[in-house]
Amino acid sequence: MGISRAYIDSYYFLEIVLELKEKEDARRLLDVLSKDKFVAIVPQVVVGEAVSVLLRLDTTRDVVGSLVRTVKKYINVKECLAPAGKNSFGIMSEVQKREPRLDGTDVMILSQALGDPLSKFFFTPDKHMLNNLTITTYEKELRDEGAREEKLKIIDRI
Repeated sequence: MGISRAYIDSYYFLEIVLELKEKEDARRLLDVLSKDKFVAIVPQVVVGEAVSVLLRLDTTRDVVGSLVRTVKKYINVKECLAPAGKNSFGIMSEVQKREPRLDGTDVMILSQALGDPLSKFFFTPDKHMLNNLTITTYEKELRDEGAREEKLKIIDRI
C-alpha cells in the first residue's frame, strides 16, 4: 500500500485546542496520521484559518500557543506545513466555479489536496465536501488528464 499522503482540515486541531466534544476522536485520527503509513500534510491556510478562529474567541488561555504545540506534535513542520502549489490556483478557480456552496477557505484547502498528485486522503467533517458528486467528478477528471496519480478520498475519519 505504501505511504499515504493525507491532508487535514483545521477542524481537528480546533477540536483538540478548544477541548470540544469530538476532541478524543480528533486526537485518535491525528495519532494514526502521525504514524509511518501516512504523511500528514497541513496546508498553511489551515493554520491561518485556525488562528483566525482562535483570535476571535474571548479567552485568557494561550490557545494560539496550544495550536502551535498541537500542530508540531502531529506533523513534521519542516516538511508538511505546505504552501499552495502553483497548480492549486487553477484548480481553485475551477472548484469555485463548479461548487459555489463552498466558502473560499474550504476551496483553498480542497484545491491544495487536489493539486497534490499523490494525495490519497483529505480529512474534513464538512458536509458540503463529503460524498460530493461534483468534487468526485472533478477529481476523476484530474486523474484522467494525468494531473493526479492517486484517487483522493474525502472523508471525516479512518
